[in-house]
Amino acid sequence: MSTWKGLLPFVAVFDGHGGTRCADFLQHGLLPQLKHHLLHRSFHDAPHESMSTAMQSACRDADKAFLDSHLADDSGSCAVFALIGKDKWVVVVLSRHGRAVDLCVAHSPQHPDERARILAANGHIVQDRFIFGYLGVSRSFGDRFVKVERPVVITTPDVVSGGSRHLHPGDEFLLLACDGLFEVFTPQEAVDFVAHHRSVNQMTPQAICDLLVHTAIENGSQDNTLLVLGAVAALMLADVGERFTFKLMVDRMESYRYFLAQITTFLYIPPMFCIVGYKATQTDFIDEEVNEFPKYKFFIMAVLDLCHAMLLFIPGGNTPPALTVIFMQATIPFSMLFGYLFHDYQYSRMQVVGCILMSSGLLLGILPLVLLSCSLASDVFEEAEMGWNSLCFLLAAVPGALSMLYKEQALAPQPMDVYYLNAWVAVYQFIGGLLLAPVIFDIPTLHLDQRISGLECLVNGVSEVRTDKCHEPHTDAITLSAAEKEAVSLLDESSDSGLRYMA
Repeated sequence: MSTWKGLLPFVAVFDGHGGTRCADFLQHGLLPQLKHHLLHRSFHDAPHESMSTAMQSACRDADKAFLDSHLADDSGSCAVFALIGKDKWVVVVLSRHGRAVDLCVAHSPQHPDERARILAANGHIVQDRFIFGYLGVSRSFGDRFVKVERPVVITTPDVVSGGSRHLHPGDEFLLLACDGLFEVFTPQEAVDFVAHHRSVNQMTPQAICDLLVHTAIENGSQDNTLLVLGAVAALMLADVGERFTFKLMVDRMESYRYFLAQITTFLYIPPMFCIVGYKATQTDFIDEEVNEFPKYKFFIMAVLDLCHAMLLFIPGGNTPPALTVIFMQATIPFSMLFGYLFHDYQYSRMQVVGCILMSSGLLLGILPLVLLSCSLASDVFEEAEMGWNSLCFLLAAVPGALSMLYKEQALAPQPMDVYYLNAWVAVYQFIGGLLLAPVIFDIPTLHLDQRISGLECLVNGVSEVRTDKCHEPHTDAITLSAAEKEAVSLLDESSDSGLRYMA
């Protein structure tokens, strides 16, 4: 890079997310902006405030140039870069006599100052880590959907500089890297690695960088990709198996669907409390504020989950098999709708398009059945029953989506152990189901026709109603539901809610 007082080395690392276009643009678009704003300044003589202003203006203009030229792109990129002169540098890790000096501040929602700024801009932080549930950085280039309407994510960089008065004789090198490296190496370990191969093995800087990246990948730096993909794969396998056996189970135990909903909830309670009990014997089990979490919020979650479960189990047997799979996805558009209406969530263009396509598929599935049920020509009770049961099955997504959003809101201000959460929610959901029993059994106008001898049907194969096939009940769905819950728990600890919606 040239200025009016000579050439300056410029080095940078761009870490893209949501696509590569923003990072690709910055490779060629940031440097011209820096040249423009430094053209009439002396890099060596200008005070820090002047350099900081120039850097901030260059980043702002580069960001504006990308947003103006890529109107249909929602990708973003983080960046760390340095200008290095003969007796001055402007920047992330500095090696001074072999000791790592960290020059950067992590721009994430977990940083107190960043968190306060995000909340002041009416942003929303999920799981104390993600802005609006999916963006884990608080400053970046691009990311149109969190900048256009309000400055939740900003482009203002932190600028650190050192001149001749601040340089130390022991300053050896600057190390610039993204978070993928520092998930494996501490700053000191990274500096030790570079210093060793630089002095002992006499390796070139490029060779050291290549080896450092290769070592980080070998030691597990995948930005949690492998762990998340493994959890998603386990969740999808359990989910597919559960939905198949769920349909078999509610069909063969038609008169005992209420019992199936209750027993499925009950079977979560012992293992969850066993895990909580074991973890309670370990040190640093759960923060005190987790134990003090208001139990009434668990009850609200349980009521929403109970409504969701009952609207799945009881109408599920009279819903066409193909539609049970399709209608299960209705939670996604309902979650997006409620998130936008109640919490002002922002979504990218591709997410909105996906939601519209999914909603269109749901409407194409339910409208023919509802119209058939409402038609005067449709006097067949079974057809009308299928239509209304399918509609109820679809509407199960409403309490499901509300439950998901309520949990995000209730749990956002503090950490929460997923097993502790699931244990208490399961208890309250089971109790709520017992209180719902009079409505299920004693109101004949609902035509639910449920029986109380579900345990005998499940264990002994004795059918109270001839149409039930208790001698061959498919109970695998209960086990697969537990497996699915474990996979979701793993996702809760390792990723964002966007992946949960996808799976």
